[in-house]
This record gives sequence, structure tokens and C-alpha cells, in this order.
Amino acid sequence: MISLESLEENFRFLTLEVANQVRATRDILEQPEKELVERLIARDDYIDNLKTIIENKCFSRIHSEKGAEQSESNRIRAIHIICVNLERIADHCVNIVSQLKHFNNPTFLHRYDFHTMFHPIQEGLDMILPVQRSQKVAQALTICKIEYELDNLYKERFDRIQEELRSYQQIDVGDLITALFIFRYLERIGDALLNVGEAFIFAFLGEKIKIHQFQALQEQSNAHRHDQ
Repeated sequence: MISLESLEENFRFLTLEVANQVRATRDILEQPEKELVERLIARDDYIDNLKTIIENKCFSRIHSEKGAEQSESNRIRAIHIICVNLERIADHCVNIVSQLKHFNNPTFLHRYDFHTMFHPIQEGLDMILPVQRSQKVAQALTICKIEYELDNLYKERFDRIQEELRSYQQIDVGDLITALFIFRYLERIGDALLNVGEAFIFAFLGEKIKIHQFQALQEQSNAHRHDQ
């Protein structure tokens, strides 16, 4: 029988690998180097394989433990959902660095302060292992809220690029579109982090609750306490 400790060790490795991929992506955008891009793409194969190992272990444990407590089953299912989304984040990193070859001006992206979009992503990834240990719903909710923050940051950059496309300034249209693709991939990482946070909430509460539903429940609970 596959031990839960073995599964969680693989989960920890995957989480750390994906966090490193995000940091490497940020560094490559700062100073593109062919060797670093190739190394990042090569590490993506390792992440894919590790995700498959975890996935197989999750399915094996769920099917072999038919009498297991529901809480443990929920925990394993949440690990699987989180791993799928971690792999998705790593794929987005590969997509981002693959866009660099389309820039005519290698430093073009610096116009838009791309670092600002990486900060909440890195914070969310760094929270995953502590949240798994603490099992605190409030911390899981913090991961969910990163999606909203990234949506706003993406909207700011989208609006600026759209205005620059309309203004007929002496800016390379291809570079503008390439930058937009990169910011779109960063925004989609927020969607994956939202799924991670919601998976934790499912594991802790035993119910599939979307973030807007959970916030509504919290507001109702707070209102009820104030009325008492």
C-alpha cells in the first residue's frame, strides 16, 4: 500500500519545483539567455513526470482504501487537484519564455513592470506547503484571492497595450502583442492558484465551495454574530 507520507513527499517536491520554475521565468524575462530557457524547458519534463507519479499514487490509494475515512479521501483528492494545477502553472512558464523569441526588442517587456505580477504568484506558491500543514481555511482563502489581484494587474497592462495600439505611436505592434500574450499567461496562473485554494477548502471542510460562495457564508456568519 502506498503511504500517505510518500505521496506528500512527492507533493512537496512538485510544489518546490514549480515555485523554482516561476522564479526562473521571472529571471529569464529580466535577462533572457538561451541556456536558461533550455534548462527551464528541460525541467518541465521532470515536473510532468512527477505529477504523473503523484496522480497514480492518488488513484491507487483512493481505490485501495475503500473503507478509509472521508476526510482522508478528500485530502487525497485535493492533492490531485492541486498537482494538476501546479503542472499547469509550470506549462504556463514554458509558454511565457517561449514567447521571448518573438520580441524585436528584447527589453520591451520592462516597459510594463512585469515583476509586479510575479510577486503575488510567488507568495501564493510559497503558501501552499504551510497551508497544507496548518489546514487553516483563512490561509487557503488568501491563495484564492491572488486570482483577483492578478486579474486587476492584467487589466491594467491590457488597457495600456490596447491604448498604445490605438495611438499609432512608434511602437512595434508585434512586441505589443507578444507582451500581451505573456501577461495573459501570468493572469492564467492566477486561475490555477484559485483552483489550488479551493481544493484546500474542499479538503478542510469536506465540501466543494467556490470562493464567492465561501465569502458569502462568511459575511452571513459575521452579520449573525453582530446581531446577537
